[in-house]
Order: sequence, then C-alpha cells, then structure tokens
Amino acid sequence: MFLSPSPLLSAFRHPLILLRRLHSPPPDLPYPLTHPIYTIWASNTSLGKTLVSAGLSISFLLSPNQISPNNNNNNNRRKKFVYLKPVQTGFPNESDSRCVFRKFSEYFLNNRPDLSVFASNYVIKSSVKASEAVLGFGGGSGSDLRGGGVNYRGRKLGGGFGSENGSDSVFDSNPVVKGFVKAPEAVLGFGVGSGSENGSSSGLVSNNVLNASVPADGSGLVFGGGSENGGNLREGVVDLGFYEERKLEGVSGTSGTNAELICKTMYGWKDAVSPHLAVEREGAFVEDYEVLETLKRCLWESSGCGYGEGEVDVMCVVETAGGVTSPGPSGSLQCDLFRPFRMPAVLVGDGKLGGISGTISAYESLKLRGYDIVAVILEEHGLVNQIPLMSYLQGSVPVLVLPPIPRDMSDNLIEWFHESQPVFGSLKEILISAYLERIKRLHELPQRAHDILWWPFTQHKLVPAEKVTVIDSRCGENFAVHKATKLNSIVQQFDACASWWTQGPDSSFQIELARSMGYTAARYGHVMFPENVYEPALESAELLLDGVGKGTFCVFFENYLAHGCLFGAAPEWV
Repeated sequence: MFLSPSPLLSAFRHPLILLRRLHSPPPDLPYPLTHPIYTIWASNTSLGKTLVSAGLSISFLLSPNQISPNNNNNNNRRKKFVYLKPVQTGFPNESDSRCVFRKFSEYFLNNRPDLSVFASNYVIKSSVKASEAVLGFGGGSGSDLRGGGVNYRGRKLGGGFGSENGSDSVFDSNPVVKGFVKAPEAVLGFGVGSGSENGSSSGLVSNNVLNASVPADGSGLVFGGGSENGGNLREGVVDLGFYEERKLEGVSGTSGTNAELICKTMYGWKDAVSPHLAVEREGAFVEDYEVLETLKRCLWESSGCGYGEGEVDVMCVVETAGGVTSPGPSGSLQCDLFRPFRMPAVLVGDGKLGGISGTISAYESLKLRGYDIVAVILEEHGLVNQIPLMSYLQGSVPVLVLPPIPRDMSDNLIEWFHESQPVFGSLKEILISAYLERIKRLHELPQRAHDILWWPFTQHKLVPAEKVTVIDSRCGENFAVHKATKLNSIVQQFDACASWWTQGPDSSFQIELARSMGYTAARYGHVMFPENVYEPALESAELLLDGVGKGTFCVFFENYLAHGCLFGAAPEWV
C-alpha cells in the first residue's frame, strides 16, 4: 500500500512553511500520572460538560473509597477532586468552575453526608474587561461582587460572584470571599483612593495578604499600565487571582476535613462568544504555550502519591470550551491545542436530533489526533441515540445515558443530580479502572519488551529492562515518555536520533499527515503496483523527476520494511 505524500509535497512546494515548521519550539510539558486525569470534551456546545464534571465531583468525593491497587480498602483515606477550566468566556456571569463549586455545595448541604469537605474556587487570569465586571466597573448590573448571579445554560445558579445577598436558599451560610491574591490596583493598574473617602467599599473580605477596598462607583480611579501587554489600558490579560472558599460539615460535625474540592478557571473573557472572538474583541490575547504552561502548573499542583498508595486519592478533570474542534484563544482548534498532553478523554455526546452524526464526528476528530476515549456520555432526549452509537463503537467504548435535564429554569437540579448518581458512579468506576489499567500496562511494557523484542545495533545483555524507554505517544519532534519513578509522570523527550521522515513534521504537520494517510488508506486500501497506476504514486514520481531526479527518465517504487516505502529515480527502464 502506498500512502499519499500530499502534505510533504505541499511543504516542499512552500519551503518557508516547511522552515517554520522545522524550527517551531518543542513544548516542555511533563504532567503527573500519580492520579486519574481526564479531559472532558463535547461534540458541541451546551451539551452538559459542566454538569458531568459536577456529577463526577459528587460521586468521587461523597461515595465510599475505592479498593486501592494493593487491595487495601481504607475508608479513612482522604480524597481530593480537582476541576480545571482552561478557557472560559462569558465570565463572570458564566463561570463553569463556580457552577461546579456551588452545585457540589448545594448537593452536600441537601444530603448532609457523614464527612466534611473543604471547597474552593479560584480564577487565575482574565481580560481587563472581565476583571472590571468582577469589580463592578464597566457597566452591567448583576455581574460584580455585590450581587447578581452565575448563569449556566440560561439557568441562574446561585448568588453573585461572592454576593452577600444573592445566595440560593439552600445555603445556610455564604462562601467566604477571600478577595484577590493581588490588590485590585496592582491587578488592573488602578490607583485607588481610600474606600471610606470615596464611597462604600465593594464588600471584599480581606485575607492574610491584603485588605482590598474599592470604591463602589469607581470614583478616584487613576488608570496606570497594569495589563500584561503594557498597551491599551482597557485591553490585555491581568492576574485576577479571585478566590472563595467554604467549609462543608456533615452530620457528625467533625472538625477535620475528609475531602477537598478545588475548582479553578485559568483564563476568563467577558464576551459570551467563541474564545478566538472574545480575545479579538477584548484585546486580551493568549498564546497556546501560555495556556499549556498554566495548565501544566495546575496539574502538578494537584499531584500526589500514586492512586491508592498515599494518604489522599486524587481525581482531576480538565473541561474544554465548546466542542471538540472549537477554536481556542489563539484560533487553534482545542483538540490540537491540548494534544501535547494527550490526556484520556470523556466525550459528552448529543442526545438530540442530529446528535448521532455530531457525536461520531467529534469521536473521529479525537481518534485522528491520537486521543484515547474512555467513555461517551449523553443526555436522554427520547431518541435513544445511544443505540446507534453503541453499534458504531462496537463495544470498544462504553456509552452512558443521563436522565433528561429539567427544562424548568427555576429547578436547581439537585434532584436531577440525585437521580443521576448511578450513572455518574458508573462513569467514575470506568475512569478509575481505565487509569489503573493504563498504569499497569506502562509499568509492564519494559519487561515484556525486554523478553521478546530484538533491537538492531544493541548488546541486549547490557540493557536491563528498567533502562528500556517506554514511548507513550509523539507530538511533533518530541516523544511522550513514561517515567516510572515514585511520582509517575509523562515527560517530553526530543527525538534526537530520528530519521529524515520523522524529524521534519511538527505537531500541526503531524495532524496533516494523519488526515492524508487516513484519506488515502480509505480511498485505495492496498494496491499492487506492477502495471498499475494511481494518482498519489504518479504525482510523487512527477515531483521527484521535477526536482532532485531532474535529468532522469523514470521512477521506481520498492516496498522496504524499514521505511514503509522507498522511491528513487533511474536513467531508464531495463
């Protein structure tokens, strides 16, 4: 079988593109494997990714402990659930991390389990426009710290961002709003006069670092250059550092903490549109590497001992924005943006009319990029979309079905979460089982390979099994290598001994090659070459004769196991 070289041909016809790709900086993005980390994707927007994340947090933190890998079922073990939202638009009116924070708290206080949970919500960075909305400047009622609420799919979920007066009736006490890690004048470049002299304060509660007081009407503000880009004072990305927390106590009222919920938004923009549009409108640009570096830091902050081995069991989910192929802040598709991590995926499918097609397309887009999809979950809309999906997947991936979400916008969804717990419990079991199986395979690979593989140019007796490099995947010029230390991790390792074929493509070009190879394999399958012709082979021959083979007359192709296919030029046929 000969696979189409069209991406390579395109690159050689445009040498500047090839040069840019060959010199793109390789990412340095190690991440921990000490606990399950999953990316929550959806086939489209508004399909319930955040509800799935919230349901998982409830199931993981409030259910009995899993049996650990060493079969030590210790119900006294502490648990931690980490929710990460790299990209959030519509902020602060729409905040998925705060939705998870509040829905978990509401569910806890409605059910009062026999444990205590420390819950927190943290917003790291935002556009200047979004930060002004958090502080109550820049117009629009109901979006600041003094009132209003957080919306999810048109449903009001709780009080304002730290509101004193807008909490849901289920809360017997409001979260403690710690304010900002940096004072607002440092964050936004404001010179703020005394709150007592210029009007009432914004109601921020001080923490151990600062006592932030901001005039309610914005009087006394002097704009400085507080944004990262140092340009337009109303543009750029700032270190918002907003933080809130609450201690949830169960029926026993114990003073200790059995579990922890950590919710974080990494970047927020005010306009409720696609991230690439919000970035352009608000002048708050964020490069792909900045998103990935911030995500890497958040992943390592949540790491601990191996799952079931230390004192705390951890689960982390990273929730994307919109659909699988929705653009990120820079315009890169999110399935490409997060590809360097290649974290296993949960796909939230679509149970509505047209949802079968959209779910399969999203699934194929993830598979094309090398993601492992552990489960598909969707809301039931009476069309039993799960049946065709299960038929298509042929049992390779479990498909879970959630009950219909109440259409009544005044419903706080607590009963729905309670009804959905068996489904979320099954999803949790699937995720933990898949994680443990993956770790087991990665640890076994060196010895299995050492026992049965023969490597050329190698003195095998001098290579112990523990020295065998386990390659989990590749992204551009870097291998993702498993490091089996006490802190299991995946690290990036430059492919320094690659051949000409593997050294050229960066991560973007790698996706182009996968698309072209998939198309050609689907179109042609296997072709025996003698006395036959098909277009990719003929185009390659013509390109060769027009370039390095200029002056020769013909081209031969030879199957060669080391490279898949070898082609060259000859002066004439014999």
